[in-house]
Amino acid sequence: MLQFPAPVPPGDIPAPTCFEQFILCVALVAISTALLSFFLPRPLFCKLFKIAFPFMPDRLEDFDEKD
Repeated sequence: MLQFPAPVPPGDIPAPTCFEQFILCVALVAISTALLSFFLPRPLFCKLFKIAFPFMPDRLEDFDEKD
């Protein structure tokens, strides 16, 4: 059976460094921004999506291969 290590006592966990705190903050902001963008009205979301991904076609149906 798989055996997990014993829980770390509370005093043994080192505090995160400044770099780790910065990376966690950037990740939290990116995830929250992505999730909150789904609550935007559709026209505003589409405009922001076109700014973020300018290489995407206006309509995906235009690039479908029709044989």
